[in-house]
Amino acid sequence: MRTLNNKAVIIGAGQIGRGFIGQVLSDSGYSLLFVDVQKEIVDLINEAGEYQVIMLDNEHRPKAVAGIRAVCFSSVDAPREIAGADIIATACGPNNIQNAASFVAAGIRERIVRGNTLPLNIIACENMANGTEQLRKYVYELLAPGEIAFCDNNIGFPNCEVSRLVVPDVNIPPLAVKVEKYMEWIIDRGKTKGDLSGIHGLILSDHVDAYIARKIFSLTGHAMLGFMGYAAGYKYIWEAVYDHDVFRRVYGALEECGRAWSIQYGLPLNEFMEYSSLMLVRFADQRINDPVTRPARDPIRKLSASERFFKPALTALANDIDPVNIIKGIRAVCGYDYPDDPEAVLLQRMIREKGPLLALSEISGLAPEHPLIADIIGDE
Repeated sequence: MRTLNNKAVIIGAGQIGRGFIGQVLSDSGYSLLFVDVQKEIVDLINEAGEYQVIMLDNEHRPKAVAGIRAVCFSSVDAPREIAGADIIATACGPNNIQNAASFVAAGIRERIVRGNTLPLNIIACENMANGTEQLRKYVYELLAPGEIAFCDNNIGFPNCEVSRLVVPDVNIPPLAVKVEKYMEWIIDRGKTKGDLSGIHGLILSDHVDAYIARKIFSLTGHAMLGFMGYAAGYKYIWEAVYDHDVFRRVYGALEECGRAWSIQYGLPLNEFMEYSSLMLVRFADQRINDPVTRPARDPIRKLSASERFFKPALTALANDIDPVNIIKGIRAVCGYDYPDDPEAVLLQRMIREKGPLLALSEISGLAPEHPLIADIIGDE
């Protein structure tokens, strides 16, 4: 086993970057260098040199994550940090993956100049399917053939599945993060370089595609709680969980997702339902004041073919399962008109100007005559 040289670069110094990925890597002996676009948070990190991770339960004292630094994304010094890193993780949001790729590509060039051929793993820790593969694609588009060959030999781009809830709390220090105790980080063993077994809490799997799909399919329920909770006038996700009608639809959708997942990947249905039930228990926790607008944000992205509504619905149809409750969720997305979400505003304009049929077809990439589109547009 290779000894870690204790250097991690985390692109995105937000709550997931600090409260999940940062904590895990710090606990495993890595020093942390955060890269962020916001100068304010970069300055706070460099002034404090540490932050607190506060567990939601009452059994743990706040954990100090110390020895941290930060640089701005635009800094000329930022790519140089990759030259000596063992691991790079993004926690910047799916919409920022392409921007992160330019920083990563510049850092890889610096690594080549310095002749560092030690194994490096670059992992996109985002709520999206195959995020690392998408990041790798963007990075390779910016590299020359010789640089790509260097990556193929020395740099791993493993996909992963991550899960942990951050609890909003305005009464804690600016850098502190309140999180639930539960967390899951599963990485594709076959696409790693070197040895990551020294990272505590990390699961290396040969079936990561199934677990990524499990996460995406279960997020159907989380998103539905957001969209249906918003339509019902609720402020927080836990309020939507306790609404009988909303819960019935969400649980029904998760059953459809679970049956489709089980058939598609040849894994037990009860594994999906146990995971989804645990998820619902977490969302029902009244200490977690998670606004309904958070899991409902970016509705256009969530209606794409690879995301949490159309992907499980199409998988269900392919396996002779009628996704009637998932369709209820898609209809709730189409009605989402939260004025402070730019994508919600754009979605409503698309529906008004093009009609729901053509708007959904354009967003999802499915033909207007596709039976799923017809079922969504049809009468309830």
